[in-house]
Amino acid sequence: AILVLAIALGEGRRSWRTVVALALVFGLSQTHHRTAALLAPAVAVYLIVAWRVRAGGSAEIQLPAWPRGWPLIVLLALVLPLLLYLYIPWRGATISSLDGIYTNTLSIFLSWVSGSMYSTFLSDNPLRQQALTAVGYARLLQEQVGNVGLALAAVGCAWLAWRKRPLLALLGIAWLTVVVFVRLYRVADAPVFLIPSFMMVALLIGAGVHAIAGS
Repeated sequence: AILVLAIALGEGRRSWRTVVALALVFGLSQTHHRTAALLAPAVAVYLIVAWRVRAGGSAEIQLPAWPRGWPLIVLLALVLPLLLYLYIPWRGATISSLDGIYTNTLSIFLSWVSGSMYSTFLSDNPLRQQALTAVGYARLLQEQVGNVGLALAAVGCAWLAWRKRPLLALLGIAWLTVVVFVRLYRVADAPVFLIPSFMMVALLIGAGVHAIAGS
């Protein structure tokens, strides 16, 4: 949903309602899995590039008239979904987590919300997990999409480079950000965190199919 709304903005639907929807979806994503934040750099670069391309290279981005106070509306849309985290202390007042780790204190609550308890995997390798390698990732990707899928993704990449460079930047930066994060985040279930990168490749496959079907 984040990518769909970002593409809608980049392709010309510069409505403030679309911006609010993007902020709302992004806020909701942070209450599900905070790794969705990895999409933020790709979306920011994409919107800047796409809007400047549509403006003919001008540094000035012309936007339709938006209502006064729209930045506050966008901020509220981004922050209000985070109130869902209040469910944790509400339930924590009556029951604890299954593993008994969670206790209803401010420090533990902030640790759960921020995920700081897992930050050790960025600086250490307590499980002695082998870091992701290029060969290992290539093997995982081939298992997911097959050789035909890899070929179609290459076609899609070439077609986007020719026709939709901002969109290629969006998918490429999002893919790279996820892969670099998993390379640094040494956990036992690293392939699970690579799923968003597989999704980017799947979108490239779709672009490849579109390029072939439209030729």
